[in-house]
Amino acid sequence: MNDNNTAQLDKLTFSLHEANAMIPKIRRSLTLILQLQAHIRMLDVNFEVTQIASINEFISSFFQENDPDLKQNRRIIEGLQSLIDAEVESLTSLGCVIRNLEQGRIEWNSVRDNGQPMFLGWHYERNKVNYWREGSQNAIHHPIE
Repeated sequence: MNDNNTAQLDKLTFSLHEANAMIPKIRRSLTLILQLQAHIRMLDVNFEVTQIASINEFISSFFQENDPDLKQNRRIIEGLQSLIDAEVESLTSLGCVIRNLEQGRIEWNSVRDNGQPMFLGWHYERNKVNYWREGSQNAIHHPIE
């Protein structure tokens, strides 16, 4: 995404209804991202457990370009990471803000009735937007019933 698109997205605001309507697509994307991340962790653990006897061996094998297992795992992990990156790009192009990918915490720019900016927030385990907060990162999360 270029800087022009980023600036335009920063100005987008969403109503509660619009944010809730996006949740099914966002949930599918986050599910895919979390599954891909799990595969990466599994590859890392499997490689470490089956291939590496010590930290010194790990360090030396990490830099050996002729290790076919290392090369294959690296290619697989890079491919999985590029899929994750594309999915994250897809989410941000919708106009939502990813606050914490691992926790599945997403927010949308919105505006209160008095014209003040706020964020609507959703967590992966919820069915709909479940809080709002003022613009500050440390602002209190107010539940939405």
